[in-house]
Amino acid sequence: GHGAGPRDDKFIIFDEAWTREHKATQVRLVAESDVAVGELNEVMDAEDALRRASESGLSAVVVGVKARPPVVRLVDLQKMRDREKQRREAAREEADAKANLKEKGMRFKANISDHDFATKERKMVEFLEKGFKLVVDISSTGRIKRQKPNGVRELITKVEETLQGNYSEKKVMGNPNFRATVHFTPILKKPEPRAEPKAAPKAEVEPRAAEEPAEPQKEQG
Repeated sequence: GHGAGPRDDKFIIFDEAWTREHKATQVRLVAESDVAVGELNEVMDAEDALRRASESGLSAVVVGVKARPPVVRLVDLQKMRDREKQRREAAREEADAKANLKEKGMRFKANISDHDFATKERKMVEFLEKGFKLVVDISSTGRIKRQKPNGVRELITKVEETLQGNYSEKKVMGNPNFRATVHFTPILKKPEPRAEPKAAPKAEVEPRAAEEPAEPQKEQG
């Protein structure tokens, strides 16, 4: 046999033809708790599994062809397809957003003073917060290299640590001994899901206590 029942996109559908082809007399029928039948994980005759599947109104797909007995999962195919589609769309949107980012560049010599670094640090954080892609160019010269042999490497680490939490990914290019560029991708903000307008809570008005006439005081004699 060719090892698969009818395929629906990338799912192998569990049906009579599949059980015949694979001579499957028993299967393990499983389901997640989020589908109509609730959580399920039991071994049963293939016939019973076919009946259970058709009664459930769900799709039965083979997920463990090589397992003994084979594993069949009851799934809501439409829901799975929708989820997969949403995931693909979200990934595509994110890739597009990253591709369209504008860049801001910063140049450093490996022997930059702490004071100058602090000034540039604020700028770098600001660029990333505003959604720019940040490209940091770090270079050394023969003279600097004699003073600070690992200057470029050390500064790359310092920049990464400084920007920790402000970028989603980074890529180091070039030669960390002489000159390197570090590309930082900002954290892209996901669009907020629209909140349903909440009904304003009703102000509770306390009933005012009815004013009782004060009792006339008896004169003490």
